[in-house]
Amino acid sequence: MTAGPGALRVVVAGGGVSGLTTAYRLLKAARTGDGRPVEVTLLESRDRLGGNIRTERHEGFVIDGGPDAWVTAKPHASSLARELGLGGRLIGTTPENRRVLVLDRGTVHPFPEGMLLTVPTQVLPFLKTGLLSMPAKARAGLDLLLPRRDTDTDESIASFVRRRFGEEVLRKIGAPLLGGVFAGDVEALSIRSTFPQLVELEKKHRSLVLGARMEMRHRVAARRGKGGTAPSVFHSFPGGLAEFVEALAKAVQEGGARVETGVRVVRVERVEQAGYLVHIVGADGPSALQTDAVVLAIPGYAAADALRELDRDMASDLRNVPYVSSVVVGLAYSKADIAHRLDATGIITTDKHEQPIMAVTFLSS
Repeated sequence: MTAGPGALRVVVAGGGVSGLTTAYRLLKAARTGDGRPVEVTLLESRDRLGGNIRTERHEGFVIDGGPDAWVTAKPHASSLARELGLGGRLIGTTPENRRVLVLDRGTVHPFPEGMLLTVPTQVLPFLKTGLLSMPAKARAGLDLLLPRRDTDTDESIASFVRRRFGEEVLRKIGAPLLGGVFAGDVEALSIRSTFPQLVELEKKHRSLVLGARMEMRHRVAARRGKGGTAPSVFHSFPGGLAEFVEALAKAVQEGGARVETGVRVVRVERVEQAGYLVHIVGADGPSALQTDAVVLAIPGYAAADALRELDRDMASDLRNVPYVSSVVVGLAYSKADIAHRLDATGIITTDKHEQPIMAVTFLSS
């Protein structure tokens, strides 16, 4: 890697959305700011970019092998898509199919209308739902009276939902919905890292229900002012989430970054007075890149290997980050062969031991 005069050299390891976005932001900041120019080298160990995002386009079908959408309540991805010129490509769920179904102990229930993540914003649909018992609904109502948390320390998703709404709401709504987004354990996932907007609701309004009702009113009023319907809970693209990866990769390469696939970072070494040596292995064998800064946008276990000699404590912490595997199965049927109206975005399940399927998405909806 040859750097220009005074340029800050940065190696970004990982060509998933995090690594690509980091490279994009670095290049944009250097281009629009008054600081040092930046030279970015992005390295991806696989033969393709995108990380967990993988889209297959076959005989007219668009099949996402990883995530197929993102939650619009976390607006960063939608904002970045518009920044990349993909605003006109964003699609949401079909307005008439925006409900969610919940499978609990063999019975399918409609998700209570007016929920903002785990927070009810409409009283009657919440009281009428057969998904929750009356004691659970009464316990959830205590959110209107409970004080806000008086500490800034983090807590798990489970702790947060249990504290505000109780155990049954956690099991039947919080765990399958919030945990399902990350395919993770709500007892271990950080609420601040995953759904900081819920933390802000409590901080700002004390009651999540009152805060969510106010936010929903603002959203609906804004959409009506634009002559539109209520916003979709999810965003995706007609060509699958690979559209996002392709646009990001194009922007990064046009911004001047050097992008290489099939190259694995094996070790990061600190060099006195000269930044770092990033030891890599690629098709041409082992080599090393000298750089001023390194960003590791790779799984914790891979980062642990790369940092094992630079920072043993950090490597140990990263190695202990738990990971789970998931399988995505895409099935296509003729509409005439399906008895259900598919008038929903899909089904989530409450008990993974009873039914080892996390969720079913009706992509045609």
